[in-house]
Amino acid sequence: MEGFIHLKMPLWARRLFTRLLSVIPVIMCVLMTAKDSISQQHFALNMLLENSQVFLAFAVLSSIVPLLIMTDDRRMMGQFKNRKIWSILGWVSSIILIFLNLCNLPATFVSFNMMPKRDAVVFAYAIIMLIILLMGWTCWDMRNKK
Repeated sequence: MEGFIHLKMPLWARRLFTRLLSVIPVIMCVLMTAKDSISQQHFALNMLLENSQVFLAFAVLSSIVPLLIMTDDRRMMGQFKNRKIWSILGWVSSIILIFLNLCNLPATFVSFNMMPKRDAVVFAYAIIMLIILLMGWTCWDMRNKK
């Protein structure tokens, strides 16, 4: 995925940066709960695991959209291009999953209990707008490279 956002840095640094993004939340959770009891540490790690599924859902979807764009391109895929039915099913299922994940995001942010409910909802909608803009830009950028 890191290749689609056109980061202007060496390949090793780009890979290090994107891999560290997935490890930092676990390290923070461990450091923040180091002085807590074992049961509190387990609870914190379980919450981290549950909440990471929300972010994983967006990571998977942000890789599915470019994949669908590429597999729908006859010039890139040749005879292996998606048939129309698979293309339609892929786009419909991706749009449904994106919609469901975006609808769930405000409730997830509220469940973090890090800020007042109203602020969490506003923050969630700001994140939703950023996700939509990033996905739109990715689609536009990939379509224009044809």
